[in-house]
Amino acid sequence: MKKFIALVLAVVFCTALSLSVLAEDNNADATVSDVSYDISSELSIDISSAISNVSSEISTDLSFDVSDVSSVSSEMSFETSSEVPLVSKNVALGKPYTTSELYVVDGKIAYPDENGKTLTDGKYPAEGKFSDPAFAGFNKNSEDVKVNGYSSVTVDLGETYNLDKLVVSSASKVLSNGISAPKGIEVYVSADNENWNKVGNASYIDSDADAYVDATVELEEAVDARYVQYRVLPHTEAGTAAWMFVCEVQAFANVEGDANDVSNTTSTPVKPGDASNVVVFAIIALVAMAGSAVVIKNRK
Repeated sequence: MKKFIALVLAVVFCTALSLSVLAEDNNADATVSDVSYDISSELSIDISSAISNVSSEISTDLSFDVSDVSSVSSEMSFETSSEVPLVSKNVALGKPYTTSELYVVDGKIAYPDENGKTLTDGKYPAEGKFSDPAFAGFNKNSEDVKVNGYSSVTVDLGETYNLDKLVVSSASKVLSNGISAPKGIEVYVSADNENWNKVGNASYIDSDADAYVDATVELEEAVDARYVQYRVLPHTEAGTAAWMFVCEVQAFANVEGDANDVSNTTSTPVKPGDASNVVVFAIIALVAMAGSAVVIKNRK
């Protein structure tokens, strides 16, 4: 484009020079005027045509490029909308597990694990009572704690998950009767239930208000594992509580699911006395069972 304009200017200059020579002849006035007009008209037409063509080509190219960007944008939008969101969920919920020794009194487990489901059923104590079946009772005076230095809960997640948070919920000192929050936890993971790797530990902060408290291990880098072993550590100082009442263990991973589904997240501790709903349901249940023989297991 620049070369074309330079060429035009050169032609104009040469023409003007020639016309200045011809102007010396008085008889050439009319001729020069006519020639200037013709050249000016032709140059105007040629330049306008050239500029119009170049503008048209640039406009067409830009329009094509913009349409390409729009097409790419549509494809990206389609791909993004088709992805299933990942949400953090407790993948230990409802999963099977084994425990170390639960404390035995007079030949019986004093505070048993209800049907092997208590610790992964997602249920928490309704109020601060040690008789609540949401708890399973470990004791630092049991033989395995004396030997190993901890009580344990080992969960089989059923498949490998990329875990980033592990939680053990235990009774607080609100329950009294020789019960308090344990000293802390250690968490180990395994792919085969034989070879274990420690991934973290956490301490409990006991509470005067909440029925249970959490010890939480949050991992900076998530780990792949199928089996998780939670080791609950007792207080070893003289005069400290012997009982360790565990109510729930959790293992969190990012999995496909509904971001609005909150049924599988960490529960909020329940304060003693906040059990009005439980009382109402209990009354309804008693009325419904009137006249029926009901066997209730008494917990000491």
